[in-house]
Amino acid sequence: MNTGGKPLDAFELVTAMYAARGHRLRDDWLGADGQPGLQTRLQLFGRAAEQKFGVLEKVAATDVLQAIALLHGVETRAAEIAAGRKESELSAVRATRQSLLDLPLEAYLKHRAAVEVSA
Repeated sequence: MNTGGKPLDAFELVTAMYAARGHRLRDDWLGADGQPGLQTRLQLFGRAAEQKFGVLEKVAATDVLQAIALLHGVETRAAEIAAGRKESELSAVRATRQSLLDLPLEAYLKHRAAVEVSA
């Protein structure tokens, strides 16, 4: 909950966790220093000349984190398979609220560009 009693979504919680490590996730999403953030770049993607927004206008910040969590999960699972782990010991590939909260900053930084390029 925030100070106003509103429940925080996964993006807001991850933003706070990354801020503690010196990364400004909100700047990545909304933009900073006059540069557009990912939200604006996605909104304009696939836009026809007469349209204000494009085909990805409604992509939310949590959607982007889910895509990154999936890429991280696939990478983690592949490393576990390469290390010889049994099927029953392999990590799940998922995009749940908990997997977003467990997403390491390093994984976010590694996979964020791939998610934008894929969009």
